Amino acid sequence: MRLNKYIAHSGVASRRHSDDLIIAGRVAVNGETVNTPGTRVQPNTDHVTVDNQTIEPATEQYYFVLNKPVGYITTVTDPFNRKTVMSLLQEIPHRVFPVGRLDCDSEGILLFTNDGDLSYEMIHPRFGVEKEYRVLLQGHPDRDVIQKLRDGIPLDNRMTGPCQVQIHAKDKDTTWLTIILHEGRNRQIRHMCKYIGYSVMRLIRVRFGPIILGHLSPGQWRALSDTEVLDLKDQLIKA
Repeated sequence: MRLNKYIAHSGVASRRHSDDLIIAGRVAVNGETVNTPGTRVQPNTDHVTVDNQTIEPATEQYYFVLNKPVGYITTVTDPFNRKTVMSLLQEIPHRVFPVGRLDCDSEGILLFTNDGDLSYEMIHPRFGVEKEYRVLLQGHPDRDVIQKLRDGIPLDNRMTGPCQVQIHAKDKDTTWLTIILHEGRNRQIRHMCKYIGYSVMRLIRVRFGPIILGHLSPGQWRALSDTEVLDLKDQLIKA
């Protein structure tokens, strides 16, 4: 088994973040620091540690959904002692990690699991898992501006992928948009809206794949039902 996959299956971090842990020199195999994510390990033979703590692949898989409030960063630990989403899940007796990210100023649905394979597929662009957002803008973007968002805008020297954008609601000074993405680049929606001349006042993710936010209050979490987990896996198989 590849070392990054071993770490992900232990519920320490996603496979992508596991690479970061390995490259940073925080992982050892049989007492020797390893810096190559593709290193092969034998699950029943090799002794693996992260930050000097022994880890082992989980025998059961767990899946949770949180309504992330504003003001929390999406990481397992933070060297600057900022509030992390993990502080909201202290009652969960299992080691899990967040699937993807929501920036500190964003809110809404955030999944957690110790299933490294599912996490990898949920956030990898190749699988095109939909993520649906409600986005509050100051002002009223016209039809042409909305179409620019749909078609894609330049971001980090390449275009964002086509997406679905609809006006959800309006009042005197603001507009709520519904935006559905099939990719998840860093602060993508905020950059997209800035490019068309609008600042984001509020950003809420209301759906991740087939999982909807529903009536969870900010800071509340729940376990996914068996049906929801099957729906997730079924969507990834069909991708």
